[in-house]
Amino acid sequence: MAKVTVTPETFNFVLFDADHIVELVGDLADRIGLPSDLEIRIEVEERSPLGRTRVTSHDPVTIYAEGGAFENAKKIRHLSDRSVNGVCGRLLYRISDRLSGRFDDAPSDADLTMPQYTAWDT
Repeated sequence: MAKVTVTPETFNFVLFDADHIVELVGDLADRIGLPSDLEIRIEVEERSPLGRTRVTSHDPVTIYAEGGAFENAKKIRHLSDRSVNGVCGRLLYRISDRLSGRFDDAPSDADLTMPQYTAWDT
């Protein structure tokens, strides 16, 4: 299983469990087929109810997520397994593509156009 860490380790503004996020993302990385020695960092901005996410680094893999991205829409401030899997799955599949060597000529995430971003996510 990939080595997954979550920041912060203890949440104060939302009712998230860092260990549960580690478990979800680790399982997801295994199902996607990412290398078992891959280091994945999840940085959650718990003070933001917005849902922006992005990959900020490929070595180590670092995913930044505003708290709203992982939140249960029907139970505010509570973690949604489905949201974590959806958000992290989409981004980890992109990481998997980039690690495969088949996407070496692809623009960086920051330079993707909206149509490219949408195509990659589908």
